[in-house]
Amino acid sequence: MKGRLSLFLEGNQTTVLALEGERVIGCASICYFTIIPTCTHPSGKRAHLVNVYTAKEYRGQGIGRKMVNMLQRNAWFY
Repeated sequence: MKGRLSLFLEGNQTTVLALEGERVIGCASICYFTIIPTCTHPSGKRAHLVNVYTAKEYRGQGIGRKMVNMLQRNAWFY
């Protein structure tokens, strides 16, 4: 748990929320890491998509896909 909390506190993650009015109906997060660079991954930068959730009554409407697409586009700037 400490590792996840430090990612949040250090700003090494991005979270998006899907709202209907003031109600949160979905969320998704991406965490950014730096690993030891390799020949096939020279930058060492990596992102992991985590915790994608859409409220049951809103599933099947593409909300999760839209949140993931937003996070993927944002990850290029990390």
